[in-house]
Amino acid sequence: MKLIYIKLGDYASLTGYVHETHKEMPNLEKFPAMLVVPGGGFRFCSAREAEPIAMAYYAEGYSAFTLEYTTVTAKPDAVMQDPINDCTAAIRYIRDHAEELCIDANKLAMIGFSGGGHLAAAVSTHCEEKPNALLLGYPGIVHSDLRALDCPDIVECVDENTPPSFIFSTRNDNVTPPVHPLSFANALMNAGVDFELHIFRDGPHGLSLAKEITSSGMDGYVNPAFAEWFGMSVRWLKDTL
Repeated sequence: MKLIYIKLGDYASLTGYVHETHKEMPNLEKFPAMLVVPGGGFRFCSAREAEPIAMAYYAEGYSAFTLEYTTVTAKPDAVMQDPINDCTAAIRYIRDHAEELCIDANKLAMIGFSGGGHLAAAVSTHCEEKPNALLLGYPGIVHSDLRALDCPDIVECVDENTPPSFIFSTRNDNVTPPVHPLSFANALMNAGVDFELHIFRDGPHGLSLAKEITSSGMDGYVNPAFAEWFGMSVRWLKDTL
């Protein structure tokens, strides 16, 4: 593994966990990449939705990157365009350095959680620099006063250029209830964009991997049924990228 750390301006940084080629595995010359965008309502970037997610995808053969983007805590006068710029800069860095990092520039996926899902969806609908596949965990999509920053027209901007998407959440999420993922999925369907949607029966907001490592010691954040999203996403990515 090669570890990299890149500053993306005054308030953002990119950490990479990059696969390297090896003579014992000559079949692997280029790896797909996963950019992880944690949640936190644009007030912080959740550690529970950053490195553990990156390590899980790394173990599945992805060179994984975590984005620490601009929040209102670090920059009180931040606007939504600030984290959007951070995210597009991260995508550009990965693609621009794909050759030296042994990455397939056409196999870059991005996963966002909660507010990070809002950011990932905003980038995927508003920017030219998009991932090849989009994954959203209990994402904020429609307007919410719970977020410190907001991009209000995500659903309206979904079109045929929006990346294929894998979306997962829970029925009783009281922060980003089903209207959020369902509205995005409905817009994708209307635009003719491929997607897969899972609304699990039970679980609070912010489950991450729903395993002990990401539970913060709280029993309610260990959820074997919801944890199945990860394996489902790996299978979906194999068919999509």
